[in-house]
Amino acid sequence: MIRLVSLFFALVVCSNALSVGTYNVENLFDDIEQGREYREYIPQNKHGWDRAMAQKKLSNTAYAINEMDVEILGIQEIENEALLAKLAHETNFPYYAFAISRGAPSGVGLLSKYPIRYSKPITSPQSRVRASLHVKLDIHGDELEIIVVHWPSLKNPNHFREAAARAIEPVMQKMKEGIVMGDFNDPFSSKSIASKMWAPLETYEGWFDPWMGVYPRWSHDFFGDKKALDRMLLSEGLFDGKGLDFVCGSFGPLMKKPFMKDGSPYRWQITDRGKGKHTGEGYSDHLPLVLELSKEPFECKAKKANIKELFSLKTKSANIQINKAIVLYNHNEGMVIGDKSGSIYVYKPGFSLPVGTMVDLHVSALDKFFGMCEIRALHVTKKYAKKGDYKALMLDASRLKDARGGDVLSYVEGVVKKGKLHTKYGTIDLHVKPGFPKPKENHMLTLERVRVGEYRGRVELILEERE
Repeated sequence: MIRLVSLFFALVVCSNALSVGTYNVENLFDDIEQGREYREYIPQNKHGWDRAMAQKKLSNTAYAINEMDVEILGIQEIENEALLAKLAHETNFPYYAFAISRGAPSGVGLLSKYPIRYSKPITSPQSRVRASLHVKLDIHGDELEIIVVHWPSLKNPNHFREAAARAIEPVMQKMKEGIVMGDFNDPFSSKSIASKMWAPLETYEGWFDPWMGVYPRWSHDFFGDKKALDRMLLSEGLFDGKGLDFVCGSFGPLMKKPFMKDGSPYRWQITDRGKGKHTGEGYSDHLPLVLELSKEPFECKAKKANIKELFSLKTKSANIQINKAIVLYNHNEGMVIGDKSGSIYVYKPGFSLPVGTMVDLHVSALDKFFGMCEIRALHVTKKYAKKGDYKALMLDASRLKDARGGDVLSYVEGVVKKGKLHTKYGTIDLHVKPGFPKPKENHMLTLERVRVGEYRGRVELILEERE
């Protein structure tokens, strides 16, 4: 349902950038028992949830949202529409919409400083799938569509999240300029449900996941297990140079105060690891995500470079365009890309490309893993129909002494002795990954298309299952 908080709210000031965010506010309940609350949020019990504590939670959440400084915000884990209205009032959002499944403890909402033309829940026949919220906004005459989701938690089997994805799929197919955002509970990876449903997510064609260009890549921390559970998928229409477009480089989690404390989200505090009493401190166990849209046509301005030049960069952040790179090698954790200047390893990019694929790439983050330079974040700006000659970019065994981490040897053979491969071109360490058969001592070993790694300055051959 659509609501307007105040007819006297100041007019939205026109600007080039439109800020959009999503935030799982972690169990924002009121102090009225309705029979669906989690036990920690039932009023007047041992956990200390009462009117004053509920107001404190609301005030903390409002403060965090005001610190986000966004104009459109998707909300997850809010109990009811009346509470969303209070939150809208405390954060100066004139428009809001809400959706909840029957019997669910909480729902999803949208706060907006722009008029809401349309609002409707998206439901699923699967009882464990929470309702999503479909909204159409009027942005100075342009229509922006948003779906706010909160998929079933990771405690549930995958088929429940798959049902949630199928529920919104028909609406997504019709969206021109749109964002699907919220708590997907679907960790970012090439094997995620979102990837299976809407791949390729690494290009501007179809749906694009801006997590591709961000490192570190997480929004939720479960006792040290950091994952990107929250996402914002962008439609192809936000890259076409018409209406609203995505602002390149504007997406990311807010890894700062007040949202973080001691390197993790500053979650709402309950003593005894969530089993004790509310303290009135903290905000949420999720980090908010934000991005910007603009009337300016989409463009990613980047410095053109070759792969060899990446090894000389001094900073982890990058803004580099690599053209006509070719995939030499891939496996379940990453891939190797190369051009005539050299090759480099890409660690967990969130997508997989077949060997021989030729692409233009925007590289936005690099890092070193025990001395080995790796790409940590990139996305595809163009994919060529023609396959590249990946074999020509591999090293011959005769160049073994020139090999460095990120190279791929086309062929090498030698005798295995004490964890090393002794070849006629020199000796090199062997690193055997779990699941790969361990080479027999004093036996001849022949390897084709093998990845070169580097560990603390020592070059090694990586023996692993590859795709």
